[in-house]
Amino acid sequence: MPEKPKIRVAVVSIPIVQHEVYHLGRAYVSRYEYFSRGLLDNIRKEVINHIKNNSHRFNCQVEVTDAKDIFHEDHTSPKIYAAGKKGDYIDADVVKQLGEKIKQLKDTHDLVVVIGTKHTGAAFLYTVDGNVARFDAHTDRAEYGSPGEFNYANYVDRIIKEGIKEEQDIKDYGVRGKKIPKRKVDAEIFDIDMDVFSGKYEMQDMYDVGKARIPDIGRHIENSKRIHTIGFFEYWPEMDEHHTGLRTIKALTLAAMRAIERRKLNPNSPK
Repeated sequence: MPEKPKIRVAVVSIPIVQHEVYHLGRAYVSRYEYFSRGLLDNIRKEVINHIKNNSHRFNCQVEVTDAKDIFHEDHTSPKIYAAGKKGDYIDADVVKQLGEKIKQLKDTHDLVVVIGTKHTGAAFLYTVDGNVARFDAHTDRAEYGSPGEFNYANYVDRIIKEGIKEEQDIKDYGVRGKKIPKRKVDAEIFDIDMDVFSGKYEMQDMYDVGKARIPDIGRHIENSKRIHTIGFFEYWPEMDEHHTGLRTIKALTLAAMRAIERRKLNPNSPK
């Protein structure tokens, strides 16, 4: 009897948080994003255990790797910095350096699952070859921050300006509550902001502009013929009171694995 094909999955977390300093008597706030190591350890392990507990549902062998946190040693504590001072914020050099870690995981696994807090962390995924399907209530193309700075509001704009990925290779879905299209959406990289989902799911209390239903996005993931990386961002465990967000991450991870399984079992099917 031939050996079953193997699905190799890596689960990694990118725990970026924001430190704010309010300047007395001045009309501005210094914001500094840094890596809070260990913040998502329990969530990452929950997803890994869910994969293991559901491995029997696949007609492939399932091998899952805990790839731990991705972080940068120079950015693991809050700082009060002078705006524009290079080295005090996440810039293109940091993005490319940490993007190499995502590339290494992608080269040795069939699927890379990324769980993150601030959406800035998605920039590392964009260094990997392939088109991006963004599911987000916001475009994240704001002119915001110091020159060269990557942050949660501008990372797509910075990715394009730094030449890391071409604008035509990035497609947005769900912006400002627009419906997720029924026509096929496919890409190598799926970038999902939890705020794209309807507020009725109560995944977070930061925004209530998303209108997407979980099955709307799950269908596109499961039917993907190209997916190799999927990221879930703006996930804050303390806001996910009913664990709906965590259950969504688990369910959409299995959907991505089913897409990989279909490719493994039908290697000659057209892409």
